[in-house]
Amino acid sequence: MMHQRITMERVLAVMNFTSLFEFLVKVALPVLSASLLSFLVLLVLSFPVWVLALPILGGFGFLFCYPLVRYFAKKNDIESNLHLFITYAGTISTMRINRSVLFRRIASKEVFGEISRIAEKIHYLAKKWSLGFSKTCRKVGNLIPSQAFADFLDRFAVAMDFGQDIEKFLLEEQDAVMDVYELEYKKSLEHIKLIQNLFISLTISTAFMLSISLLLPILMGISFFDVSGGFSKVSKRDCLLM
Repeated sequence: MMHQRITMERVLAVMNFTSLFEFLVKVALPVLSASLLSFLVLLVLSFPVWVLALPILGGFGFLFCYPLVRYFAKKNDIESNLHLFITYAGTISTMRINRSVLFRRIASKEVFGEISRIAEKIHYLAKKWSLGFSKTCRKVGNLIPSQAFADFLDRFAVAMDFGQDIEKFLLEEQDAVMDVYELEYKKSLEHIKLIQNLFISLTISTAFMLSISLLLPILMGISFFDVSGGFSKVSKRDCLLM
C-alpha cells in the first residue's frame, strides 16, 4: 500500500481530538500525574534509582507509543477492509442511489470498521453542517491515516464536482482497487515463499550438520560410545584431581 506522512493533525484526528491542548488535558496530564505519583510512592519506600525512573519513562513512553499504535491500528483496519468497501459501494451504486443514501448505507455496515465511521462522519458533516459531499470528502481525506483511502476520497470529490456518474466511477475504482490488492497479494506470496525457502534451507543445514556430527566418528573409526565414555572418564579424573 501507499505510504503517508504522519503529522500531528492526522494523529490527533485519529484519536478524535480537535487540538493538541485537548490531548494534553485528557491524556497527557492524567498519565504524567499517575507517573509522578508512582515516582513519589517509590521514593518514599526507598526503592533503587533505576526503579524510580520506571514510572517516568513508562509515562513518556506511553504518550509516545499510544497515539502511534492507534494511528497504525486504524490504518490497517481501513486498508484491510478497503476492497470489501469498494465492492459493496460499487454494487449498491447500480441501484441508482444518490450520494446521501450511499454514505448512509456504508455507515450502517459495521463490518467495514473504521471506513463505516468515516462514512458516517462524512454524511453528518455534509448534511448537518451543509458542507457538501465533495468538500467534506477532501477535508476528511486529509485527516485519515490511510493514503489509499484518502486518494479514493479525493478522486470521489473530483468526480462529484464534475458530475460524473457515481455508478461508473465506483465500478472503475473497484477495478483499480482490485488491481492494487492483486499486486499486494502477489507480493505477500513472494514474501511467504522467501520465508519458506529460508526455513527449508535452515532445516537442511541443521540436518546436514547433525548427520556430519554422527557420521564423522564412524568414518574415523571412533565409536560414539567410546568418545562419550572417554569424556566421562576424563570428567571423573578431573573431579578426583580437584
